[in-house]
Amino acid sequence: GGSLGRGSLGVGGAAGGVGSEGAPGSGGREETVPNWKYDHTDHGPVPEPLVARTRKRYVVLGMLGENERALVVRPGDAEILLELSATRSKLGLGAESLEAAEQLAKAAPDDARAQRLLGEAYVAVSREAEAITAFGRSLLLDKNLGEVAERLGGLLHARARRGLDDKQWDQALPDLERAAELLVQDPEPCLDLARTLGRL
Repeated sequence: GGSLGRGSLGVGGAAGGVGSEGAPGSGGREETVPNWKYDHTDHGPVPEPLVARTRKRYVVLGMLGENERALVVRPGDAEILLELSATRSKLGLGAESLEAAEQLAKAAPDDARAQRLLGEAYVAVSREAEAITAFGRSLLLDKNLGEVAERLGGLLHARARRGLDDKQWDQALPDLERAAELLVQDPEPCLDLARTLGRL
């Protein structure tokens, strides 16, 4: 379909028999998180924050494996692609996250969450113009979707500031006007807009 069904698929659960117990290649074994403990033998105790970060990364890696196996069984499934792109992003896999996000945007072109995720994926690989376009589509589809207005406004304001630094007032003006509309709690876009209008 053209949109994602909220809660329609629990990727870690039974997706056509795909899960931690029935995943292809898992041999029916359930993946478990190792019990990380302090190591007093060679290097002294492991700091608690490092233990927590290591455990969290291990859990996310497990989710990544589940999502990738589920996608093999259900290729093109929008909900799986959403989870896969988000999980790859958490692991810092920018290019891989973008690949899944682009597939997701094709599978669910009218879903605001898909466009938001695509925008985040573009940001992660420093493709600002595409990120602005994706966030703009997301906002058109759902103006109340969390953080989209702030992300879009921030990108537009940053691009406008670079234009101001290069004295490209006319090019910066549309971005400043839109950023001022989106970032109503931030005075900086409005101040920059007023200064720019004073120069024209």
